[in-house]
Amino acid sequence: MPKIQDIYRAFRHKYGISGQPKKIWYFDPDFVIQFESPEIRDMVLSDKSIEGLNFKCALSMWSNDYRCQKIEWNTKVTITMSRIPPQSCAKKWLKPLVAPFCDIRTFSINERKGTCTITCFAQSVESIPDHVNLGMSYPHEHGTNIKGFKINMHTAPLYDPQDNESADPGKQISSVRRNN
Repeated sequence: MPKIQDIYRAFRHKYGISGQPKKIWYFDPDFVIQFESPEIRDMVLSDKSIEGLNFKCALSMWSNDYRCQKIEWNTKVTITMSRIPPQSCAKKWLKPLVAPFCDIRTFSINERKGTCTITCFAQSVESIPDHVNLGMSYPHEHGTNIKGFKINMHTAPLYDPQDNESADPGKQISSVRRNN
């Protein structure tokens, strides 16, 4: 694998001072190369590769999606969190627990019941775990105690009437629950 200085040297050899990169940094296992202008960048990219002593590197245009994994969060769900300790019935404690799994749209807390209801977009109903652990720190004179609380999460698909506004009313499904 070439060193950054080897890549600078290869650019200097091939393009002279005018084609020198402004900055090169390592982005394992690749290198990111920044140029002074789009014109210089395009000139270098047109060659498709750069060669130096004992190495040849393919060149491609950078994008913010480079080497990322895309996950679509387009399933509307509602999450009901329960067993929330009274001292953590606040958005600042609960929001970070679900942020890795969903994009929160609404958030309501019932402190009396120790519950929180969230409407959000997620990858799927199944992608939300059944429980998360809430760690709360309690500093004291000799250090800090971390106390963990298991928070239950019940996830269900969210039915939005607006999704079916244009649907044929004869084909819509409705359910009625009878209490006998």
